Formats: sequence, structure tokens, C-alpha cells
Amino acid sequence: MFLVIPPQIWVERTLAGVPFDSYWQFWGTVFTLVPYPRGNLSWHHLWFLPYILTFSLGGLPLFVFLRGPSGHAFVERLVRLCARPLGVYLLALPSVAVAFFLGPRWPVTMNLISDWANLASSLLSFQFGYVVSSSAHFLALVERRRHEFLCVAAGWAVLVFAIRLDSPARLSGQGRLLAFSVIDSYFAFTMILALVGWSRARFNRPSALLRAANEAVYPFYIVHQTVTVLLGYAWLGWIAPFPLKFAALLAGTFAGSWVFYEAVRRHPLTRVLFGMKA
Repeated sequence: MFLVIPPQIWVERTLAGVPFDSYWQFWGTVFTLVPYPRGNLSWHHLWFLPYILTFSLGGLPLFVFLRGPSGHAFVERLVRLCARPLGVYLLALPSVAVAFFLGPRWPVTMNLISDWANLASSLLSFQFGYVVSSSAHFLALVERRRHEFLCVAAGWAVLVFAIRLDSPARLSGQGRLLAFSVIDSYFAFTMILALVGWSRARFNRPSALLRAANEAVYPFYIVHQTVTVLLGYAWLGWIAPFPLKFAALLAGTFAGSWVFYEAVRRHPLTRVLFGMKA
């Protein structure tokens, strides 16, 4: 929040016409500790981390229960339900309910304290992931039905774009809200299952590349958006076809994140600061 995020806010303020003599003058305003958007202290895309910390600590009683005999029995009953043709899709209904009932009242803020729809939806996904990964039978089911989940997710993806392009003329009010809630929730749900299933089928074996990627993923996540924003700002005046600029931004973000990772992984202190084992 003091080193990685401020360049993003500096770009935003600069494009909005806020005058600063230098980046360092702007950076000093971060330490006034006034929260964004009124001030310049923010976690921006790193909002995910305090949420995960909250879920991990708050969910400890549930995790302890699931590791015991009663928890194992509960998960196995859940696996038997999900083994039925449409049983697994019932597990997305709580996410639909959150989107429908909480979504309109609590817009996404990513500030942890007044973000109840996003908080509840993310917590459901987090807990569902723990339940799935705690059961070898559940993971086997997801891997076995990975083709189904991928096809279903592709169908929901078509609906995601269709409703955004066409629904204003056909749906309004509660009908539109319900359609968005169902489509968005089931698209995310089935895509996660498809990714888990295919990953277990293709990458669930020892690999030097997988070990390296597993270590690099957290530093990449932390820094990638700052790299993207800075590159986009530097290339604002570049006249080129959109596909070329998009490809350059994608490649530049990957390359910049890689260079950053290579730098921070070589020192014990920076390893710990960026989520790697010492």
C-alpha cells in the first residue's frame, strides 16, 4: 500500500489534472493516511488479501469441524448429492441469492467494512473451495466431469455477453436483476469447476515449471496491475491498431512482472514481503 499501489493513484491523479511537481511530492501525500478516494492511501487490487485473511481467521471453526469425523461425514454426503446429474449445480444457489438480495443494496466497494454482497459472495467461494479440496472423492468428481463443466461454462459465457448486449430492451427491474444474478453466479461457479478439473487432469504431477509458477504467482499478482497502469500511461500517445497495443500491453505486463519477481525472489527479506517462503 505504500510502495506498490501509489504509482497507480499517481497516474489517476495526473490524468485528472491534479498538479504535482514530481512523483516524490505525490508519494509524500500517501503518508497522510487519508483513505482513497478522498486521499491517496489504498489497497486497490490488493483488496483480495485482507478479505482472504479475514476468511481464513473467521473460518477456523468451520475448517476444524470439516477435518473431524463429523465434518468428513458431512462432506461425503455432499459428494453423494453432487454425484447426481444436477446435484452439483445446487451449490451455486447461495451465490445467486447473495447476488439477488444483497447485490442491489450493497454495491461493490472492496473496502471490507461496507461491502456485504462482495464479502458474502467471496466467502461462499472460499468455503466451497475448502470443502472441495478437503475431499479426494470431491476432487475426483470434479476431474471426471471436467468436460461437462467446461461446456456448461462456455454456454453461460455466451449468456453473459448476450444479456449485457441485449437485455436492456427485453428485461427491466427484478427480471433483469434475477437474470444477471443467475447467469453471473453460474458462469463463475462452472468456470471454477472446469479450471480445477482440467488442472488436476493436466498439471497434477511434479514439475519444475509448476513449482516455479507456484512461487511466482503471488509476486505476479501483487505487482501486475501497477505494471499495466504504468505501461498504459507511458503509451497513451502511441498511435497503433488496438490489437497491437493490447498485445504489447499484455506482453509488457508479463515481462515487467517477471523482472520484478526475479528481483524480489533473490533476497530473504523481499521474499517474505512478497509472500514467498524464506
